[in-house]
Amino acid sequence: MKKIIIALAVVLSFTFAQEPLYHMQSLIGPKDGVTGKQFETALKKHNKVHTSDLNALNTWQIVSGPSSGDFYRVPANWPVPHSKVEDVLDALNNHATLPGDKLNDLTNLYGGMEFWILEEDLSVNLDKLDPEEQFDFVSVFYYGMPTGDRSKALEIFEDFKAASEETGYERTWWVMTKASGGNMNVMMYATPHKTRSEMLAPDFALRANVVNKMSENKPEMSFSGAWMWTQNQVLKLRRDLSTSSN
Repeated sequence: MKKIIIALAVVLSFTFAQEPLYHMQSLIGPKDGVTGKQFETALKKHNKVHTSDLNALNTWQIVSGPSSGDFYRVPANWPVPHSKVEDVLDALNNHATLPGDKLNDLTNLYGGMEFWILEEDLSVNLDKLDPEEQFDFVSVFYYGMPTGDRSKALEIFEDFKAASEETGYERTWWVMTKASGGNMNVMMYATPHKTRSEMLAPDFALRANVVNKMSENKPEMSFSGAWMWTQNQVLKLRRDLSTSSN
């Protein structure tokens, strides 16, 4: 994770306003009848071909929420600038074949590669990320956007960012929009953290302060109709199943 954060800090310094940045992820899991130990052993073997800057992968296990127990595979050098997307895809798909590599035989790939655009203007406290700090978890909140007019949701997200600044709320939130793969009418809020408990306290109360400030700024504000559905996942970085995480 340390490498991810450092890469993010460097990329954000030079890329914004020049080209879009992408979060790329694939959801995988063991086929029916395959044990966790069999799957993880095969994954570790397969990881030996994912060691370059372009095809190194971090593995995040879903520990709470939909698809719990399955894994996201994400390029370790994150996020991926638009100019590097094709190079990363080529490196991921065209690599050496290891004798005895059984991962494909044991794995379900759900839906293929997803692409999400990092929304700088809506993201919160990107400048407060510490490149030296390591995180073990990411909490992800998905918002199903109404078809067509997203203006109400976008206004709420903008208000959340403004109220965060006004209340001194310092947690970093990456905001992303689905660009390709599956349901396209989805936006994502994601935040890194060291422990699961810190999202309960103190962060829950601090977020409530932000929402209260939003209500104070706009008493007429209502979340009704801004999105059609929400989902939450908690992801744990599996360094033992990653090829670049330090």
